[in-house]
Amino acid sequence: MKKPIHEKKIYHDIREAVESIGDLYKDKTAYSYRIKAHDKEIHKKSYTELRDDVRALTTELIARGVTGKHVALVGKLSYHWILVYYSTMAAGGVLVPLDKEWLEKDLAETGALLAQTSLVNGVVGTRGEVGEDAVGGADLADLGGEVHAQLEHGL
Repeated sequence: MKKPIHEKKIYHDIREAVESIGDLYKDKTAYSYRIKAHDKEIHKKSYTELRDDVRALTTELIARGVTGKHVALVGKLSYHWILVYYSTMAAGGVLVPLDKEWLEKDLAETGALLAQTSLVNGVVGTRGEVGEDAVGGADLADLGGEVHAQLEHGL
């Protein structure tokens, strides 16, 4: 019998996985992106930065009562989209990704409560470069570090 190339790791939840991977891969690049599609400069986030950002946003989401609630997320895939995705699950919420191409009236028909979750300065988007937000394509720099998530009550 051949020995596996990688040792199998089992994580009990997303929080444990993010913590472990942040410790294991530290300064390696977890995510790279351009702020605008045609920019030459590529911005990078390390696994340590991702872990720290997930910790911070998860703490804020728990404080705001996301645990046990459904969160509908709309937007282009970006670092901040991924951050909201991991943090919502780590906070004990249920994430429901919705198609960013849906019209406003279609989103309203989902029954989601369209509410802006404003996060305290320094949680997300204030430590480094910011690109498009996880929801609606708004630029985080213009929002002063706010992240939008659609909180709902029965989806």
